[in-house]
Amino acid sequence: MFETVKTTTQKIGEEEVEDRVASFFFSTADQKAILTDTARWEQEDDLSNTLPVQSVDDILTNCKLVPNPVTNMLNIDYDLLQDASISFSLHDAAGMAKIPPTIIQRKAGHYTEHLQMSSFTNGVYILYVTVNGLVKTLHVLKK
Repeated sequence: MFETVKTTTQKIGEEEVEDRVASFFFSTADQKAILTDTARWEQEDDLSNTLPVQSVDDILTNCKLVPNPVTNMLNIDYDLLQDASISFSLHDAAGMAKIPPTIIQRKAGHYTEHLQMSSFTNGVYILYVTVNGLVKTLHVLKK
């Protein structure tokens, strides 16, 4: 089961187009356990001891895609406010992975990643940035 929790809009270039999404994936085994373990339901209903859910924007800030639209090399500039596990995956409009994710361990700080897109056909691509399991979705225009 794949569940999307939140989507909002941000700025990309001159327009406001960027989506931010918090997503979760539950394997078939996890789904079965969640649905059949009724004792867990009662425990999960007690919200008095829960911590606030962290947003990807609490960790990843100043994320910019330069240039966008891109012709050859896409630069992803970003800051991490804390040590994090981060990955980038690029998908075409049909959802096919063009650049699969590779998990990178990073310390807090400023970073720039580079994605070579010169061989890609023109169109809109979706960049998924995953930080400590939280997903941010960005749109890239290839010219």
